[in-house]
Amino acid sequence: MPTSDAVHVAFASSAEFLPYCSVAMRSCLDHAPANTVVHLLHDGALTDHPRVEEVRAMVTAAGAELQVHGIDRDGLGRLPVNEQYRPVVFLYYLLPELLPDVERALYLDSDLLVEESVAPLFDTDLGDSPLGAIANVVRPEDRPRLASLGIPDHRRYLNSGVLLLDLDKWRRGDITSKLFEVATRRADEIDFADQDTLNLTLGDSWVAMHPRWNAQYTLWTDPDIAADIYGAEQVTEALASPAIVHFEGPGVSKPWHALNTHPRRSEWWATMARTPWAGTRPEDHGLVTSALRYLPERTRLRVYWQFAQWRKRRSRVR
Repeated sequence: MPTSDAVHVAFASSAEFLPYCSVAMRSCLDHAPANTVVHLLHDGALTDHPRVEEVRAMVTAAGAELQVHGIDRDGLGRLPVNEQYRPVVFLYYLLPELLPDVERALYLDSDLLVEESVAPLFDTDLGDSPLGAIANVVRPEDRPRLASLGIPDHRRYLNSGVLLLDLDKWRRGDITSKLFEVATRRADEIDFADQDTLNLTLGDSWVAMHPRWNAQYTLWTDPDIAADIYGAEQVTEALASPAIVHFEGPGVSKPWHALNTHPRRSEWWATMARTPWAGTRPEDHGLVTSALRYLPERTRLRVYWQFAQWRKRRSRVR
């Protein structure tokens, strides 16, 4: 198919996350037009992975095409070094180079559930901006961290789970090189490697899309805080009709965690049953799961989140 006519959707995955990535991929395929090309980026971990061909069969059976992009040693050597994150989190920065003849691509995280066609996103007017994204729901207690990084407006801090990339503008602006430079220079300051780096590099040069295209967990748990970011009307619309559900956050936020209670969790598991990983069971993390089981959901999420942040800071001090 002509590259210019195709809908290009990209994912990046480690071997560990491939089952979850396949759910995001499967859900996207359920609503995808016939001219969809799925790109799977990896850091070498999937080169000889026995299940990749099963993923390819799933994609092909849905009428789409799968292109697998393994980043070689030279490519990985260019990636920023961050001890808290694997190189795979930065791989989508390379999309302008990996897809030199493609004008636009949609990048999706692995912890997503797509509930309608993403094709309309490709018609988004980005103006002079290289990126379309959805603002992150930043809780009040997290806003001082952004200010310390030099990000003054928490309402203009994007979430990197759903990104519409104008690859032509990225290439012309040499944005990938700029991202690598910022990620390396400020590695000791950032907590969310690729996301913080995007925000620090692009600043306000991105177009905000409707939150229904990245309906984050916090819309359900903290709708009042989300309304501060998007406005009450858009929050209501996103909750009533999410196009992409994003199970963002650590551990218990994920639908595969034994304690997850997200209202779309059953849909996620129903989708998992139509991937090569049908029959997978929820993860139970022993003592951590037992300790959190009796907390109210909102408290449970906050405690888990704070614990994850503490572990990051502790590892940084070491």
